[in-house]
Amino acid sequence: MKNQCSCGKAISRRAKKCRVCASKGRIPWNLGKKYNRQTPWLHGENNPKWKGAQVEYRGLHNWIEYHKQWTGICQMCGFIAIKRRELDLANISGNYYRNVNDFMWLCKKCHKRFDRGK
Repeated sequence: MKNQCSCGKAISRRAKKCRVCASKGRIPWNLGKKYNRQTPWLHGENNPKWKGAQVEYRGLHNWIEYHKQWTGICQMCGFIAIKRRELDLANISGNYYRNVNDFMWLCKKCHKRFDRGK
């Protein structure tokens, strides 16, 4: 597998720079850093794209989907889902906060019924 240099060119695992950067004396920004999802310099509030309480609808749902455990069962009717797209996340209180317990997994039919009742 090949990595990329800061200029965008592919380099081998052992190489620290590509030939173009080495000849020009450039030092890549990612020299010595390993990418990992749990690296503190990119995770959560340290990420430059973090919005905190000003998060929008889709961003909040993506965050909840990542952090809430997927049970595979509709919490209203008990429908057992095989694929993840068969269930939706429904907000219980109607206030969109970063609270995992304020969302529940519902099938499409129950989600429509639940939202109509609000």
